[in-house]
Amino acid sequence: MPILCDTSSILMLIRIAPEMFLNESYDCYTIKEVWEEMFQTTKFKNKYPWRVNFKKNIKILPSTIGKKKSFKKSLDSINALLDYSYVENKRTKRLFSISFIDRRVIAYALECKYKVSSTDVSMIDFAVQNFQSEFKGAISPLGIINQFLEKGLIKWTDEHHNFLSDWKYQEEPSQPNEEIIRFKRLTRKDYPGL
Repeated sequence: MPILCDTSSILMLIRIAPEMFLNESYDCYTIKEVWEEMFQTTKFKNKYPWRVNFKKNIKILPSTIGKKKSFKKSLDSINALLDYSYVENKRTKRLFSISFIDRRVIAYALECKYKVSSTDVSMIDFAVQNFQSEFKGAISPLGIINQFLEKGLIKWTDEHHNFLSDWKYQEEPSQPNEEIIRFKRLTRKDYPGL
């Protein structure tokens, strides 16, 4: 199943699998807005100065997808739910607050019928709760690494392990326990983000 990656996912994955957007075997995609956020936002510029080395490795989906009527309809539905209906997250009992870029990530995922890779649990909750029949699900960045390992697309090295250590150092969100267990089984190494 193809996967649409958000900014956080890309920052965790791109150093481990630099070909992830260039080689179709990886089945990973992203959008222009995520690319722009990664390379034009001060937050990412300061935290991840190395990201510029991978600019040429990040291929985006064609802009024509975002011009389709069905895409616009999905995005309009997302915006209406968030801006006028004040939808409550059933899990947290709080109102959803989804950024402009994350709204577009959801709309692209619905349009292309892709899974989403994100560390934003609220965004995933929103998509599952409001687009249950259309949304194809989510996978964590560590889940993607595990898929790459299982498919033989990457071989785990000490350098890769250090890249994962940086995830914890930057205080990025933790990964799901089931993926941490799977990672240890595949690499025979403890996940460094604990």
